[in-house]
Amino acid sequence: MIVLMPTAFSPAKAQEDLVYVAVDPCRIVDTRAAGGAITANNFRNFRVSGTSGELAVQGGESDCLDPKAGTGLKPLAVSAYVVAVPVPGSTNGVLTAYPSNLLPPPAGFGATVNFAAGQVIGNTTNITLCEPANCPPDGEFAILARNTDQHVVVDVQGYFYPAPVPVPVDPGLCPASSPTRWVDNGD
Repeated sequence: MIVLMPTAFSPAKAQEDLVYVAVDPCRIVDTRAAGGAITANNFRNFRVSGTSGELAVQGGESDCLDPKAGTGLKPLAVSAYVVAVPVPGSTNGVLTAYPSNLLPPPAGFGATVNFAAGQVIGNTTNITLCEPANCPPDGEFAILARNTDQHVVVDVQGYFYPAPVPVPVDPGLCPASSPTRWVDNGD
């Protein structure tokens, strides 16, 4: 069992027993379209589900919605392509994605995308989200831009949900089986 502490680095929950639901890649963040670049050594929280208006505020597409919306299940992680897009005068840097209810990992840990000055580069990664009951209202994950201002684009490729809880079986009961038909051919 993993216990998340507010100051601890959180390993990717996508490695636990979760159910992955692939989606057609869809953009949930584009700071070039909304919000502007994340400034050096600062972070911004982002949503992975919600109304089209909530995603549009962060540069997301209106047709990129949580595939299990309305079921009561909230994603615990996403598989996403995170792209660093330079702003004029940007230098070498790092983008780090992490659950928005935690402090950022220390420098040197948790890099999502490393980039050189002026370089457009991306990385496919699994981003652990905050626990639904502990999420701040402005988003389930955060991205920190270390060392330089940087635009960010995030395209979700799939969502990780809690696995269904198996129904316990009473060991004293015989499990149901398929009916078997016996035929007497008279031989």
